[in-house]
Amino acid sequence: MKSDNFIDLYRSIIETISLGLVVWTREGSFLFANPQAQDILSSSPRGLKNYSLLELLGSVEEKEKVIAGVLQGKRYRLHDVALQSPSGRRIPVDFLDLSPLGEGGDVSHLLTLFRPDEESIVDVMNPRKFLTTEEEFSLIWRGISHEIKNPLGGIKGAAQMLLRLSEGREETKTPVEVILREVERITSFIDSIGRDSAREDESPINLALLLKEAVEMATLIAENEGKKVHFSLSLDPSIPPVSGERDSLFRVFLNLLKNSVEAIEGEGEVVVSMRIHEDVVVRTRQGEKNLMAEIEIYDTGKPVGEGEEEKIFLPFYSNKPGGSGMGLFIAASTVRKHGGYMKMERKEKGKSFLIFLPIPAGR
Repeated sequence: MKSDNFIDLYRSIIETISLGLVVWTREGSFLFANPQAQDILSSSPRGLKNYSLLELLGSVEEKEKVIAGVLQGKRYRLHDVALQSPSGRRIPVDFLDLSPLGEGGDVSHLLTLFRPDEESIVDVMNPRKFLTTEEEFSLIWRGISHEIKNPLGGIKGAAQMLLRLSEGREETKTPVEVILREVERITSFIDSIGRDSAREDESPINLALLLKEAVEMATLIAENEGKKVHFSLSLDPSIPPVSGERDSLFRVFLNLLKNSVEAIEGEGEVVVSMRIHEDVVVRTRQGEKNLMAEIEIYDTGKPVGEGEEEKIFLPFYSNKPGGSGMGLFIAASTVRKHGGYMKMERKEKGKSFLIFLPIPAGR
């Protein structure tokens, strides 16, 4: 067989195997990743350009010693470890194989092979962990909503009777109307959690305009709370529209902005920015690879505690006194239903929420 045929055969094998394969230089700099590795790491070769083997190994114990061993010609196979993507996302894997490459005992390159843990990997490509959480929550919520709506029905009936009896007595009528209005608001909120409304009315959405509207509303909220919050926007109007349900995404952005306002004590800053994240791609069920729009909402308010980055998206978890623990869970669920994902990053001063939404192919 001619050498060219061998090369084509090797290339075909590398591109079709189900394992992630990444080749590194002797110094641990990125050199090559097969398509499966790009999907697992949610990144393109361009996004991996400045990525290192040390970063990939993330929280692997004694990773420096492991790399040193491979450079000495040793081969390692580690099981049930967690890698780290270029965006900082944790990737559990069933196994990680590290091998030296070279001739005559000289190590010129390093090879990593890995297979993601399909039951626990958390990303937009494999949302089963999130879906399980949401399905379980949905079952729990049906019982909770039933118990809440029963007394609400009684309160509403009693308030309607009081309203009829208070004709001509404004001092009684006004507070009763407030009760009825709040009952309707609570009922509407409960119903919105229980249904999958994220894709009910899908249409092209101009993110720049939607974010401006949310910031205008958040500005009023900050003013009403007597806080001096400076909002600044850096939005690229040329970013193509995303596809989704406008009101659902508006509630996501407003919820995050309200969180930022609440985290600021007295005076602070909120920065809203948007760009196309060319280093992150998403594979759809149809096999298309779409670019992602990245929205960042940064605030200089009180940071979350260490280790809370993932907990804050769990239902009923809250680090705020009196918080319901539902806002961020619903926001993250809505983003996932739009084919994206969301994460939080702790900063030296404050925090950032990052929302990634796919831009439909061809736009």
